[in-house]
Amino acid sequence: MLVLNIINRIEENDKIDFLLRLLESKLDGEIDDTTYRRLMVLVDRTLYSDLLYLKDHVTKKPIEIGGREEFGLAASGLISSDGLGCFPKEINLLS
Repeated sequence: MLVLNIINRIEENDKIDFLLRLLESKLDGEIDDTTYRRLMVLVDRTLYSDLLYLKDHVTKKPIEIGGREEFGLAASGLISSDGLGCFPKEINLLS
């Protein structure tokens, strides 16, 4: 039901690919129900351009905060700082 509610109110149709990937991961047992729900809400509330940035730049290496994308991701909690550098949360929405 959560996926239908989010799809009904989604403003950017391009996000549907991310939502379907999450549903597929849940059905395949790759993520549990709690993680699925959290990621669905996260995708719903995140700008599509930020999702694309994460998809293209997520690594285990630090991200240098220098542009508006990085500042936006840090402000939204999608990347976090350990005091030495910023690291993306380990979320693989589309591989």
